[in-house]
Amino acid sequence: MAWIEALIAEVTTIYSIDNKRIYATGISNGGIFLQCLAIGLSHRFAAVASLTAQIAEPLAKSQPTHPISVLLMNGTKDPVVPYGGGEVTPRLFPRFTKMMKRPSRGKVISTDATIEFWLRHNGIEGKGSVTNLPDLDTTDESTVEHTEWSNQNTGVSVMLYRIIGGGHTWPGARQYLPVRTIGQTNHDINASEIIWEFFLQHPKY
Repeated sequence: MAWIEALIAEVTTIYSIDNKRIYATGISNGGIFLQCLAIGLSHRFAAVASLTAQIAEPLAKSQPTHPISVLLMNGTKDPVVPYGGGEVTPRLFPRFTKMMKRPSRGKVISTDATIEFWLRHNGIEGKGSVTNLPDLDTTDESTVEHTEWSNQNTGVSVMLYRIIGGGHTWPGARQYLPVRTIGQTNHDINASEIIWEFFLQHPKY
């Protein structure tokens, strides 16, 4: 964690960086790592966006120090990082996985529990605003439900894109591996554009 903070500090000395607009995003292991960063470096990041990822189980009782906006984008049929929590199981190299003494890569809490963690930390109460997005691609066997919770006093938001039927994928991108391995890629939304817009709307207050 310290080396990430040191990296941010070094970059800000070299370039003209707005310290109120430091963000991070990632998928799978990178997304789980970002949840760790959001918890440990909430004073540095304005917002993070994790895809196909939740909070690692050992960090579920951690206490971040500052409000931080968080976006999750998870598929309900993710075969690698289960939407409902549990063992993270690599499927990209099945023969190698069978040879490993411990094929699991640890456990994550559920998507719902991860959302509750950030709502509680950011002091956000009440039901979120739920929107069922248009099913623009009827061939991808998935749809999208968007929910947003906000703290009007701090400007902080928690956002969930629930990809119903989606897999371990980046929405809007290509199907980089077979469906039987990673699940369906949703094409109703463009994850990259959504994340960029989320960051633009959420500087650190």
